[in-house]
Amino acid sequence: MRAAEDLSALEFVARATERLEERQSVFAAHDLETLALAHSPGRHTLSAIRQAVKHLVSDGHLVPATLRRADRTLKAEPSVITMMKAGLGHAPEALFVGCP
Repeated sequence: MRAAEDLSALEFVARATERLEERQSVFAAHDLETLALAHSPGRHTLSAIRQAVKHLVSDGHLVPATLRRADRTLKAEPSVITMMKAGLGHAPEALFVGCP
C-alpha cells in the first residue's frame, strides 16, 4: 500500500467511495468529499477532490445526483430484490410480533 502523500486526489476519492459503500449504497456528495479530504488533511484541495468526483461520474463509477456506486451495487440490487420477494410470507410468525 502506498503512503498517503503519494496518492492522487482520484485515489483518495476512490478509497472514500469504497469506505462509504461498505455502509450504504447511496450517499451524499458532501459525505464523499468530507471523507476524501479527511484522509490526509491538506494533501489535496476541495477543488481537486471535486474534480476527481467528476471524473468518477464521467467514467461511470459513480452515478450523479445520489452518487450511488454504479458497477457493483446496480448489478447486485436485482438479486437482492428477488431474494427478498422469494422470502415474503416464509418468515416465522415470531418475527412479526408487534407488527401491524
